[in-house]
Parts: sequence; C-alpha cells; structure tokens
Amino acid sequence: MNWSARSVYFHLVSLAMLLTLVFGTVGVINAVIDLFEPGSSWGPRSVPKPVEGSYEAQVRAELRRLHPELTEEEIRDMAAAQVAERERLAQQQNWYWRIRNLIQRAAVLLIAFPVYRYHWRRAEALIHEH
Repeated sequence: MNWSARSVYFHLVSLAMLLTLVFGTVGVINAVIDLFEPGSSWGPRSVPKPVEGSYEAQVRAELRRLHPELTEEEIRDMAAAQVAERERLAQQQNWYWRIRNLIQRAAVLLIAFPVYRYHWRRAEALIHEH
C-alpha cells in the first residue's frame, strides 16, 4: 500500500466529507421531523397556544386611547383580530424558517456527496497504482 502525501490528502478530505454527510443526514432528518412538530402550521396540532394576554391587553389599551368613541365590545373584537393576525404571521415565519433549514441541510448533502465521491475514488486509485 502506497501512502504518499497526495493519497493521505485525498483520504483526509474523504473523511471530512464523509463526516459532513453523516451529520448532514442527521440534520435533514431532524429538519423533516421539525416540519411535523406539533404547533407548526403544517404538522398536527396538540393544544392550541393560549392567547397572549399581556399583548392583547396592550392592544386594547392602545385602541381605547386612539378610539375613545368605540365600545368595549368593538375594542375587544379589534384587539382579538390584531392578536390573531400576529399569531398568523408568527406561524408563517416559523414555517418559513423550518423550510429554509431543511433546504440548507439538503444543500449540504448535495454538495458534500460529489466531493466525497471524487476524493474517495482518487484516493483509492492512488493506492492501487503501485
């Protein structure tokens, strides 16, 4: 077996890419599982999130200040709509980050595999040359 500096280099790069593939695969699996985590906008829901009382109270106080002519029921309805919109936007943002995480981890696999394959083949060819 011929261990030249060149073959050691190709084996080390192969090892690094193999580790990248292993950890990248685990990352992709975790990212897919995250898509179905309870509470996400796609996956099954366990228990609905409670309404943010302090935020809703702040919205009601602000609406009372800005619109003193409104009834308490109108203020409550407007505040509930604003809280619901905030929750909807938070769910959209959460879903966006989960999808982005999955795509980033899959990209690592798509890049690391050809690099690993190339270096491993070169390392094996160098060993078997002599």
